[in-house]
Amino acid sequence: LVLWAYGAALDGHRGTALGLLGAVVASIRCDVAAVALPLGVAWCFIERSCPLPKGALCTMLGVGLAVALSVVVDSKLWRRTVWPEGEVLL
Repeated sequence: LVLWAYGAALDGHRGTALGLLGAVVASIRCDVAAVALPLGVAWCFIERSCPLPKGALCTMLGVGLAVALSVVVDSKLWRRTVWPEGEVLL
């Protein structure tokens, strides 16, 4: 997903890239946030290639979908309602 996000960014699809990076941070790797946050700031404020509302919406949509999918799959596997990444993070 990270490589897909970088490919989307190189193609000029910054919102898609932020959504994919948000999904990775929420579902798999929190350390990707160390890369995603500076990219989001650069794209939204420095380059202005992705408006802030669009970037925030795409990121939140990616995070929401990833969390929902993770909860459904992991709850089925663990046989209880669980978001493992959230338990580690919180």
